Amino acid sequence: MQRIKRFWLSAMLAGAAVAITGAAAAGGYQVEYAFGGGVDAAYPSGGLVGFGSKLFGTSGGGGGSGSIFAFDPATGAENVVYSFKGGADGSNPNGGLIMVGTKLWGTTFVGGSTTCGGGCGTVFSFDPATGVETVVHAFQHVESDGELPASGLIEVGGVLFGTTKGGGPYGVGTLFSFNPATGLETPVYVFKGMSDGELPTSNLIAVNGKLYGTTTSGGGTSCDSGGGCGTIFSFDPSTGAESVVYSFKSGNDGADPAAGLIDVGGKLYGTTVAGGGPNFGTVFSFDLNTGVERVVHAFAGRRDGMEPYEGLTRVGKNLYGTTLYGTATKIGTVFAVDLKTHSERVMHVFKGGNDGSNPEGYLYPWNGKLYGESFDAGAHGYGAIFSINP
Repeated sequence: MQRIKRFWLSAMLAGAAVAITGAAAAGGYQVEYAFGGGVDAAYPSGGLVGFGSKLFGTSGGGGGSGSIFAFDPATGAENVVYSFKGGADGSNPNGGLIMVGTKLWGTTFVGGSTTCGGGCGTVFSFDPATGVETVVHAFQHVESDGELPASGLIEVGGVLFGTTKGGGPYGVGTLFSFNPATGLETPVYVFKGMSDGELPTSNLIAVNGKLYGTTTSGGGTSCDSGGGCGTIFSFDPSTGAESVVYSFKSGNDGADPAAGLIDVGGKLYGTTVAGGGPNFGTVFSFDLNTGVERVVHAFAGRRDGMEPYEGLTRVGKNLYGTTLYGTATKIGTVFAVDLKTHSERVMHVFKGGNDGSNPEGYLYPWNGKLYGESFDAGAHGYGAIFSINP
């Protein structure tokens, strides 16, 4: 996945700096906080989540081997609440956090067990009241377990579910469950590759008793690459059955979905990194009742952005998201798509420098605004938290 590769390149440049809050810009966009690197967080990804009066997120750099940070929108104050040390406690958390009970839960892409060199990744919990981080599962480099979780988690009936982009007997990923009550992790489905889908990197969504997600490759062979352009799949926790409900075809269709889905009235909406005619990515819908997939918007590159790596957020009649690249600046946009007319408009074009660049993580609605993260730039070059008024 490209954003993970970009992190390792950028992390080598990390250093100490003092982070400051940003200034307002036109169009309702505002930089709320600029990360400083060093002991502060750096290169945030995965999105934000509300817990109490604060927003919490993760960064792949800063604080050692990544961090968990808290941000107070009321005051603009940010502080690192946990710094990953690498090794046994995990490293490079980039899948985002969820709140379950009184704790935050997430994954690290590497670290944990030493059975695969730098570690195969972890599932962890964090208690904001005590500041204690606990690795509840370290993935193993064995056929019976997954490895390298690039996604976050979802809670269904007291059990956490997620995906790994590697591991399993076929080496192309797993869908796993973790039961906090028993401490047991179980690969509940192993991807086989090709027509079955391979390399799941997205968060899962629960709809009518089933889990839905995407794989970045695999699926049918009717694809420009010949190796499959990715899938939408369903998984039934009660039976263990997985089904590919749609295989992307590239060309005018989308290709290579890297993000999760949202449900709007029986239709799933998501993004693909490529495809859509100009091959700059798409916003698509998939009707659960009819099985019909439709490209809602095909990105045009310099005109309105390209490569939407993240999922969508619904507020009222619009879907909101980000593109990693595109427009004249080539460093990303915030966009909105009207659910009724399917018209798309660019709400903000990132300019680099203090303004931030290359937004990563979904947009999080909080007190009438959408909050997001830019992976790069900001006042100190280590990314930023921004808000935009929808």
